[in-house]
Amino acid sequence: MVQLPVCMNEMKDKGNTFFIELYTIALRTGTIHLAACDEDIVFDGVRYIAVPIQRESVTRSMDNITDSCQLTISDVDY
Repeated sequence: MVQLPVCMNEMKDKGNTFFIELYTIALRTGTIHLAACDEDIVFDGVRYIAVPIQRESVTRSMDNITDSCQLTISDVDY
């Protein structure tokens, strides 16, 4: 499955409910906040930077504790 950034203006004009995936990524040098969208998002006082993100399907584990998925982020200059 390939997820491309949500086009905010286009989706808002349709008047339908839509999801935007927000990611908090903990690195050794700090934490970054990314949004799979074409505009930056501010949620709960945190700015999520808009970047194209491709997310594979979630792999479920038997214990539902170690579920995982793979992300491909196009621009890592941030």
